[in-house]
Amino acid sequence: MRFLLLLSALSLVLAACEAGFDSDDSQAPTPIVITSTPSDGAPGDAPTNEPDATATATEADNGTLTATADDAPPTPTQDGQATATPAEDDDATRALIEEIQRQVVELRGLDILEDINEEIIDRDELAVRIQDIIAEEYSPEEGQTDALTYWLLRLIPDREIDLYQLQIDLYNEQVAGYYDPEAGDLVVVTDDGVLAAFDKVTMAHEIVHALQDQHFDLVAIDEDHGTDADRRAAISALVEGDASLAMTQYMFEYLGPQELIEMLGEALVGGEEYEVLENAPRYIADGLLFSYEAGQEFAMALYEAGGYAAIDAALADPPLSTEQILHPEKFIGPERDDPLDVQNPDISNELGDGWDVVRSDSLGEWDLRIMLEENGVDAPTAATATEGWGGAWLDVYTSDRDALALLTTRWDSEQDATEFGGALLDSFQSDAQFGAVWSEDGRYFSAIAGGDTVVLISGTDQASVNAVLAVMSQTV
Repeated sequence: MRFLLLLSALSLVLAACEAGFDSDDSQAPTPIVITSTPSDGAPGDAPTNEPDATATATEADNGTLTATADDAPPTPTQDGQATATPAEDDDATRALIEEIQRQVVELRGLDILEDINEEIIDRDELAVRIQDIIAEEYSPEEGQTDALTYWLLRLIPDREIDLYQLQIDLYNEQVAGYYDPEAGDLVVVTDDGVLAAFDKVTMAHEIVHALQDQHFDLVAIDEDHGTDADRRAAISALVEGDASLAMTQYMFEYLGPQELIEMLGEALVGGEEYEVLENAPRYIADGLLFSYEAGQEFAMALYEAGGYAAIDAALADPPLSTEQILHPEKFIGPERDDPLDVQNPDISNELGDGWDVVRSDSLGEWDLRIMLEENGVDAPTAATATEGWGGAWLDVYTSDRDALALLTTRWDSEQDATEFGGALLDSFQSDAQFGAVWSEDGRYFSAIAGGDTVVLISGTDQASVNAVLAVMSQTV
């Protein structure tokens, strides 16, 4: 899920997740219904160093709400009735934000250690910022490499898809707010400047991220533990799952009946507005939602095991794989099921001159599950076949004309490897076969297994695939 790297750079809340949209209805997350403030592991009183609820605010030139002592009088209308001035509107917004802060602190149990820099922007401003952030974090060339990689792995059907532009379009459509741990900025997107129910929930979600950052340092978590794509996806799921759980608790605890109806309306009609998400390849769309859906279920499992103290402990010592997110017992249990070390041999000699490694990264249980499902394996079988994931490492080579992906997977047992290998072979069956090599849409691929290891080779040149297959047959 490297394509979605902004989930590590920014802590986001997505419109589709708040509205209950799921790109795959057959895998909708289990709903959480909370009717009262949790008592087991529940936080205590609000801190004494939180912002003063009586402070007023004006909007600075950069749009950031800052406290002032402005008490401007109301402005009369033509019918003689007084209306709120912009300063009063700012005062009310500032007071509302501070109220949400106090409520989130009570729910989440983390004190505010320093002022949170909240900012309200419209969607036009968001588009400018998303463009700048993506340009800094991700390039069109990286997008091309990712598209080639996912196509070779049969995760997406089109190697020419513009993932760089798709990422821009997805975030412009989906981002309802974000917290930037590098700058400490919290942003909520609303075009009318008014915090309606949806925006209040968004604000609550992002305040959780600010609290996470103040207590656990989100940048350090990613730098210390996010050494590869699957680990970063797991960390993102923990961070987003924690915020989504607290956001859900906030929604049921503090929104009024009318506001809940408003949120329900968003859930009923929201999917109709998400054209980019609906039309994105499944691997991309589900990957965007994974941190929120699977992450919230993981956070709920931690909460049930030990309240928010268990989530705090996980932030201090985070999960290392999407396997642990999908199976919380592999993280919570007395012995964690951490990833195995997996390495690929250097196959440069087999490929010959002119080939270079353009991508080296991990693939997790979730990625392999989607790969099977996208190639004809039914969902229950794919889930069972990938449950014994132990680790997986991918190298992608390219030459002037061709490309090749070498994926080595290790499993918890030989039986687990056999199950995955059988499911992988089943995913080839609808394709043309040439001995031990299959072909589809300009790709040639093969797999070999031995012990706890299964290897997938996929490339655009049949001779190169056969050469690598020969050498890997001697090492597995």
